[in-house]
Amino acid sequence: MKLSNVERVLFVDDDYKTIADVTSSFLEQGIQVQYWNGSGNLPDSVFNVRIVVLDLDLTDSDMKAAMGDEFYIPVVDALRKIPGPFIVIIVAREFDRKDPAKLKRMYRRRAGVPFCGFIANKGLTKEELDSVHLESLINSLLEKNGVLNLILAWEGIFDKAKDAALSEIAANNVERSIRALVKILCKNFGESEGAARELVDEMTRLVSRRTCERKDFKSLAKLVSEINNTLLKKAKFPTKEDLLLYSRLIFYTPTEGEAVMTGDIFETAEKFKYGIILTPKCDLIQGRTKKVLVCYGFPLKKTYFRNKNYPPHKNDPVIAKLHEEQHSMIDIARSVEKRYLKGTLPNALPVMWHFSPRKGTQGICLDFNNVQSVEIAEVKKWKRLARIDSPYIDEILQRYGSLVSRIGTLEINRSPSQLQDFLKIMEEECVRRSRKSKKP
Repeated sequence: MKLSNVERVLFVDDDYKTIADVTSSFLEQGIQVQYWNGSGNLPDSVFNVRIVVLDLDLTDSDMKAAMGDEFYIPVVDALRKIPGPFIVIIVAREFDRKDPAKLKRMYRRRAGVPFCGFIANKGLTKEELDSVHLESLINSLLEKNGVLNLILAWEGIFDKAKDAALSEIAANNVERSIRALVKILCKNFGESEGAARELVDEMTRLVSRRTCERKDFKSLAKLVSEINNTLLKKAKFPTKEDLLLYSRLIFYTPTEGEAVMTGDIFETAEKFKYGIILTPKCDLIQGRTKKVLVCYGFPLKKTYFRNKNYPPHKNDPVIAKLHEEQHSMIDIARSVEKRYLKGTLPNALPVMWHFSPRKGTQGICLDFNNVQSVEIAEVKKWKRLARIDSPYIDEILQRYGSLVSRIGTLEINRSPSQLQDFLKIMEEECVRRSRKSKKP
């Protein structure tokens, strides 16, 4: 990848005059350039930035030596407002090779998390800053950064697919076609939010059709293969960052004020009890019901396993039996851990892993045996934590549907060895009951 593949380059500098020649040169090459002085809020027009050319002294204080690491606070505050990931190229009156490491350290200290992109180890002084030096530095950085190249390739494919999809729509009478589509969506999904949501889904589907047809897709496939063939840095897998990424792929937080929707996870008034909406999306969008189907679930966290009010101690027959047999709470907690964190649960207890209600991640176990119809007005009193995204919510609905519509059959459709094992289990259960009944 080269600079020409970058959608936007953002210059962050308190004095535009010092970068005017460079930005003009980039614009002449057809490279989209954006500018921000680093103060106040990030302009709404700034997005999809992948290269940030950052003036290290946004306050023009010239107090770097006296301030120490505190000198980097203004640029850290500016970087936190720019959505990433992106490469930061430092420009300073006197660039120091230690500046990148110090900036990373201050970012982590002030933000509480590592920087989400890449800070180049090589920078430029104000005297060195011109279009030739900067372009050369950007190209050398992109050549070595496989992950950012993959992101740039994906963005390029998606943007060109949008053009192809819109051209397909415009091939006919675009105004009439769009108006007709909107009317159909409003009729089927209601006006405003429902129809708008479906319009976005339909347009995204048209774009998705065209993403794999581009020639650029081959370059993306090559990058995927190259990254797959590289070794991960030595670290315990999965890391905390890995789990948070998986969480974002499965769950997301709806915007405030959004209507109750399929897959919403609510924190109910009861401890250890979540409510997950199973009512089909079409019924909710079209406003066909004042009630929703709520499946109750509970968090899978080791710290809860010894709590006598934790749901499995009461609702799971396997665990409840251990209480009947008067096992110690320590042994029962170990059984809960083995069953829920390491074992295979029955179909009625599906688990969604990597749920992140607050800090960290955990599993959330849905109990298909505990599903109730609840007034939407009552659900709105609960605190919404997240929403399960497609296709994961679709899988849950499919599993629930297959369970509630399951046809009961005799336990005879098994192999001979399975029948022997089944009989052995039944015999052992019979002996256990007999011994229990003889106890005084």
